Amino acid sequence: NGPYTPKGSQDFYKWKFPDMHTIDFVVRTDQRGILNLFCQANDDELIKCRTVRFSDDEEQTVRGHLALSGTEPLVCECLYDTKEGRWRFLHVRPDKKKANHISVVFDTFEAASENITQDEILYRVMVRPDTDQYFRQIS
Repeated sequence: NGPYTPKGSQDFYKWKFPDMHTIDFVVRTDQRGILNLFCQANDDELIKCRTVRFSDDEEQTVRGHLALSGTEPLVCECLYDTKEGRWRFLHVRPDKKKANHISVVFDTFEAASENITQDEILYRVMVRPDTDQYFRQIS
C-alpha cells in the first residue's frame, strides 16, 4: 500500500487485454492530404511514426475532426489490430493536447509483443518463482 504515483509505478505490473494496448497519437495530414501519426518527443517536438490508412469510415471521422480542430492538435486513441494488420482509429481524446511520449509507444509495443495471457498471470501469482513450471506446463 504505497502512495499514488503519477505516470505509474515500477512496483506494479499493469496488464491489459490484448485489444486494449492503445496509443494516443497526434494525427495530421501532410501536404498531399495523407494522414500521419505522430508521438511526442522531448521538448514538445513531434516524431512522425507512420503514414496511416484507416478504414473508410474511420478516415471520414478523423478528417471531420481535423476540419473542426483548426490549429489545435488532434489527439486520437489508436490500436494496432494484429488480426487485420492495420491501425484502427478508436476515438478522439479531447482531454489531451499531446500525444503519448515515444517511451510510452515503445512500452506499449513491448507489452503487446510479450502477449502475457490472463491464464499466465493467474498461474504465476499462485506459485513461488523457484517452482514456476508455466512454460513446461504449456509446451
